[in-house]
Amino acid sequence: MMANATDNQHAGQELRRDKRFPVSQAAIITQPGHPEIACEIRDFCFGGLFLKFTNPEAAIASLAKRADAAAEIVFSPASLSATQTFRVPARLTRLSPLGVGVAFVSQPVDALRALQKLRMAEHRQKLAALPTSSAHPQLREASTTLLSETLLQVHDEIMRVLGDKLNASALHASGIAEHSGLLAAAHEFGNHAAAVQTRFVQQVLDALKQARPVQTQATRDTMDGGLALVDELDFEDWLATSSEAHKLEEQFREQLADIEPRIGQLFGFACDHSNNPFGPAVIGHAYRSALQDVPVLARARQVAYATLRDVLSEQLAPLYAELLALLPVSKAETEQQTHPAVQPQQAARPAPAAEELAQAEVPAPAVAPSPGTLGRLTGSLLDFFRGQPAAAPMGAAPPPAGAMPGHAPQGAAGIGGGAALPSGNPTMMAGAPGVAHSPVLQRLASAGALPPAVTQEMQRSVDMFGALFDTMHAEKSVSEGMRPFFQQLETSLIKLAMSDPQFLNSPAHPAHKVLNTLDRISMVAGDDGKITDARLLRLMSRWTDRINAEADKNPGVFDEARTQLERVVKPLLNERAARVFRLQEMCEGRQRAEVVKQRILRELLARLDERPIPNAVIELLNGGWRNVLLMAEMRHGVDSDEAREAWQVLEQLCAGLDPEQAAPAPAEIQTLLQRIDQALTQVCADKFAQDRIVDQLASALFDEDKSQHPHTPVAARLTDAASEPLTEAQDNLAERLRVGDWLQFKSLDTPLNLIWIGDQPPVYVFANYRGIKKLDLKRDNLLQSLEAGEAQWTEDLELPLMDRSYSAMIQKMQRDLLWQASHDPATGLANRRSFFRAIRRNWLRSPSSDGGYAIGVAQLDICNPAGEAVGTEIRTPILREYAQILPTLLPSNALLARAGESGIAFWIEAAGRASAEAQTSALLQALTSQPQEINGTRYRVQAAAGLMWANDCPSPEAYYDNANAACARARESGVPVVSYDSQADTGGVLALAEWAHVLTDILAHNQLSLNCQPVVAVSDAARTPLYYEVLLHPVTRNERNIATRDLIAIAERLQRITEIDRWVVKSVLQWMRAHPEKVALLGGLSINLSGQSVTNPLFLKLLLADLARGDIPCDKLIFEISEADAVDGHAQTQLFMRQLQRHGCRFTLDEFGAGTSSYTSLKSMKLDYLKIDRALVREVGTSMIDEALVRSILETGSFLEIRTVAGFVEDAETLAKLGEMGVDCVQGYLIGEPKPLETLA
Repeated sequence: MMANATDNQHAGQELRRDKRFPVSQAAIITQPGHPEIACEIRDFCFGGLFLKFTNPEAAIASLAKRADAAAEIVFSPASLSATQTFRVPARLTRLSPLGVGVAFVSQPVDALRALQKLRMAEHRQKLAALPTSSAHPQLREASTTLLSETLLQVHDEIMRVLGDKLNASALHASGIAEHSGLLAAAHEFGNHAAAVQTRFVQQVLDALKQARPVQTQATRDTMDGGLALVDELDFEDWLATSSEAHKLEEQFREQLADIEPRIGQLFGFACDHSNNPFGPAVIGHAYRSALQDVPVLARARQVAYATLRDVLSEQLAPLYAELLALLPVSKAETEQQTHPAVQPQQAARPAPAAEELAQAEVPAPAVAPSPGTLGRLTGSLLDFFRGQPAAAPMGAAPPPAGAMPGHAPQGAAGIGGGAALPSGNPTMMAGAPGVAHSPVLQRLASAGALPPAVTQEMQRSVDMFGALFDTMHAEKSVSEGMRPFFQQLETSLIKLAMSDPQFLNSPAHPAHKVLNTLDRISMVAGDDGKITDARLLRLMSRWTDRINAEADKNPGVFDEARTQLERVVKPLLNERAARVFRLQEMCEGRQRAEVVKQRILRELLARLDERPIPNAVIELLNGGWRNVLLMAEMRHGVDSDEAREAWQVLEQLCAGLDPEQAAPAPAEIQTLLQRIDQALTQVCADKFAQDRIVDQLASALFDEDKSQHPHTPVAARLTDAASEPLTEAQDNLAERLRVGDWLQFKSLDTPLNLIWIGDQPPVYVFANYRGIKKLDLKRDNLLQSLEAGEAQWTEDLELPLMDRSYSAMIQKMQRDLLWQASHDPATGLANRRSFFRAIRRNWLRSPSSDGGYAIGVAQLDICNPAGEAVGTEIRTPILREYAQILPTLLPSNALLARAGESGIAFWIEAAGRASAEAQTSALLQALTSQPQEINGTRYRVQAAAGLMWANDCPSPEAYYDNANAACARARESGVPVVSYDSQADTGGVLALAEWAHVLTDILAHNQLSLNCQPVVAVSDAARTPLYYEVLLHPVTRNERNIATRDLIAIAERLQRITEIDRWVVKSVLQWMRAHPEKVALLGGLSINLSGQSVTNPLFLKLLLADLARGDIPCDKLIFEISEADAVDGHAQTQLFMRQLQRHGCRFTLDEFGAGTSSYTSLKSMKLDYLKIDRALVREVGTSMIDEALVRSILETGSFLEIRTVAGFVEDAETLAKLGEMGVDCVQGYLIGEPKPLETLA
C-alpha cells in the first residue's frame, strides 16, 4: 500500500535507513536570497522528507548548484482543526528529475506528528470508501502498522535518553559496585539495542496475533496453575514493570476503556488491560522480556522501565488519538449509548413499597469509583502469588466449567494452596484455604459472621479482605486504641467487599475513606496507643454501631460517617502540623546558633592564634563569654556595635593580662570587670560560677606579677572534638535519611517521624504521630542503631491507612515469594543458587586472613530397623530436624543449603584442610549420634561427607562440584570424610570432580539434544511406529565426545540425575506444545526416568503442575522406569505412577528380567509395557537359559495383559526368533535408527 503511494522514480536512489511513510501535503522550499520553490511532500521518515516539484524544470535549474545547502521546508496541514504553519530546518541531500530529498537538521517532533495525522486522515478516507468486508483487513493492517511505528519510535527515544538517566541514577548509587554497574549499563544497552528493538516489537506483534499477554519466565509458570517457585530477579523485574504499567493505565484509563472494545471487535478477541497489545501492560512486559539477555544490574533495568514509562506517557497519547479516529465504534459502545440505564434483571423484585423506600433512602452514585493503583497492583500480585490468572474484568462472563483442565476456580484456593470446595456449600468458608491462613477470617467464621461466597469474584474479595486486614493487625498499622473499632466493623466490611469489589480497589470509595479517617483519629492516642478522650470514644462507638446496623440497607451511611469524622480529624491534623512547625522552627534556630558558634570558634582561633592565653580568660570563654558573643551576633549581626564591643572586651582582657604590656589603670580594670559581669548576667544561669569567674579575673588583673598565672594555648582548650569519618555503609544510610521518614525503634512501641535534620552538628530530631518531640539523636548514635537493627524504616504514617496496608501486604507477599525462590520448602534450607550467592557475598566481605574456607557436602543414608532405605515421608522430617540442629554445631558465620534428595551442603571458615576435616568429622559424629525416632520407630542414620578446602572462594559452583565428587567417593568407599586434593588423586576423586564440572557445564550451556527411535509391532510388516522412545544425546563440545551412558552414570553417582530428567521432560513437553497436529498423529513418546526422579516429591509436583495446564494429550506420554529402581522405591514408585495415570499417562517397566519383581508388584503397578532386558534379547538366539527367561516374561505379560517390548534388535535372525516366541513389540537399529526429535515435525 505504501509503495504504491510513493513515486517509484526515487526509490532506487533511497539512502534513508528509516522506514518511509506516504503522504500528500503542499509545501515550499525557502532559502535566503533565492526564490521560493513550490513542491509537495510525498513521503516522510524520522530523518527527512521527499519533496516532489510542482515545476520540475524550474526547480532543478534553481537547485542544481545548491546541493547540500541549508533550506527551510514550510507547510500548513489543512486537515488540522487549528491551522498551523511548520517551518522545518533541513539540508538538501539528493536531487532527482522529479524532486529532492532533504534531511532534518534536528528531528521536528511536532511537524512529524502533524504529517502522521494527515497520513492517517488520508488512510481513513480510503477505508471509508471500501465495503466492510474489505475495510476490516485494511484496518487491521493499518492498526498493526501504526503500533509497529510507535514501538520503533518509543525504542529510539528510550535509547536517546537512557544514557543520561543511568548516569543520573549512578550519582545516587548505594555503593561502588552499583555505581560502576549503572555506568557500564549504558554501554551494554547500546550494544544490544538492535536485538532488543527487534525482540521488543516482535513480542508485542506476537501478542496481537495470538491475543494473549506477553509470557515471560516470571509469569509463564504462574499462569499455568499451582504455586510457582520464581526466580528472585525475575520477580523483582515483574513487580517493577507491573508498577510502571499500572501508572500508565491510570493515566490513560479513559482512552483504554474506549479503545479496548474496538480492538477486540476488530481482531476478534476479548480485549482487556492484560492482553491489549496497544496497552501499557503488554508493551511493558514485552520490553522487559526483550531485556532479559542484556547483562546489566537489576537497578539498571528498573531505570530502563521508568524511562519506558516516561516515553510511553508521551507517545501513547497520539497513538490512542489515532486509533480512536481510525477504528469504528464497537457494538458494546453502541448498545451502551442506546440503553444507558439498563440494569441487570433482579432475581426477585421487592414489593413496591419496599422498592420506593429503598429508592428514597439510598442515593445512587453518579459514577463508580475507579480502582486505585495500589489496589490493582495488590490484586495482580495476589493472583500471581496464588499461581492463578488475573481476575476477569467486571462484567466479563466467567469461564465455562472445564474450560481449563486442571485449574481450580479462581478464588477457590488461597495463598497456601489446597483443594477447592463446591460452590454453594454453606460450610465452604470454614474449609477454604483463605480462611485456614487468615486469623481475621477465622475469627469471623467462628463467630458465624462470614457469609458463603457464591462466585469466584466474591471468593477473591474474601481472600483479599483477609490478607489486607491480617496485614493491618500484623504490622500494627492500627493503633491499640483503634483496634476494637476496626474489629467491630469487620463483619459489615466483609459483606461490603463481597457485594461491592470497588471497596477494596478504589481509594475513592466512602468505606475506604471511613477507615482512613478512623486511623487519623488515632493521633490523639498516648504513647501506649490508647485513647483516653471520652468524647471521641463515644463518637466512634456511635458511628461504628450505626454502620453495623445500617450498612446492608443504607450504603450512604459510610458517606455520612466520613463527613462527621472528618470534622473531628481536621482540627487534629491542623494541631499536629502546627506542633511540627514549631519544633522545626526551634530546631532551625538551634541550627543557626550552632553555625554562629562554629564561626565564633574559628574567629577565636584566628585572633588568639597559637600564643598561650591565661587560664582565667579560657575559663571566661567556657563559662559564658562565647554565649555573649553568640547572642550579640545573632541578635544584632556580625558587624554590629554590640558584637564589636564583645570582641573588644576580650582583647582588652588579654592585653591586661599580658606580662609584657603595661598594666591598665585600676579604674580601667574596674570598668572592664563591670562590663564582663553585666554581660555574664544575661547568659550565665549559675550565679556562683559567674562570681567565681569575675573574682578570678579581678585577682589576675590586679596582681602585679602576671607571669605567675598559668597560660595555655587556646587551641588546646577551645577546639571541639572532631567526629569520626563515616564508613561507606554509614554514608549510604545517612544519604537515605530524609525529613518525613518514619522509623521504628525497638525500644519504643510506636514509630517516630523524622521532622528535622541538622548538619552542624549532625543531629536528627524525631516526633510522634501527634507532633510531640520524642527523640533527639546525634548522627553517630542513629547510624549505629540502624546498622545494629535497633532502628529501621517503616511505613509512612502520613499515608492513608489503606495505602499503607496495601503496601505492607505487597512487601510481605514479595518477601514470601523471594524466600520460596531461594529456599527448599521442605527443610527451610537455602537452595543451591542462593547458597552460591551467599558464599560469594560472605567471602568478599570477610576480612583477609591466613586461613581459608571449606565447602562440604554431606549425604545421609537413613534406614529402618530392617536396614531398608526409608521414603520421603520419613526422610523429610529427619532432614528438617537436622536443618535446625546444624546451626548450633557449626560456627555462627557458616552457611547451609539443601544438596540433593538426602544431602546438606555447608560452607565454613577453616584454617587449613586438617581443620576443615576435623570440623566435618565432629559434625558427622554429632548427626549420627542424634537419635531419630518417628511414631515409635527408631531409624539409623549413616553419613558421608566430601570436602573442598581453599584459601579463597571465587568459584563456589566449581568447589561444590569437587566436594560433591568427594562425597560420592566417601559413600562408595565407606570412609566418613573424603577431602578433594588437586595435588593427589585419592580414590579417583579428581576424575569424578572433573566429570562433575563437565556435567555442570553441559547443563548450564544446554549441551543436550534429543533423539527418538521407533517402537513397532512385530506383526506389522509395514513397521508403522506404535510410539517413539526419546533418547538423550550429549552435544559434542571442545572436541570431546561424551557417551550418554557415562553422563547418566556420573549424574546418578553425584545425585544430579533429576536435573537431567527435568530437562528432558521440559524439552519433550515444549515440543509437544509446539507441534499439536503432529502429536495427534503419533502413538506416543516414551521418556526414561531415573529412580532418583521417581522418588523425588518436587519432581512429581512440577510434572503434575505442567500436565495440569491441559494443553498436552497426556495419553501420548509414556514413562519408562527400570525394574531395579521400581523395586528399590516400590511405595514411592506406586505413588508416582498413580498420580500420573490419573492424567492418562502410560508406563513401561524397563530392563525387566534383571531384577526380582514379584507377580504381586507387577500387578499393583498397572503397567502398559514390559521391556525385556537387553542382555536377554542379545543372547536369546544362542542361550537356552536366556530363551527360557524370555518365555517366562512373555507368559507373565500375557497373563497380566501387559504388552512386551524387546529392544536392541539389530539383525533379522533375532527379529524372527522374537516373533516366533510371541514378543509384541520390537525396537532397534534394524527397525529404525535414532533421529533428532525435530525431524518428526
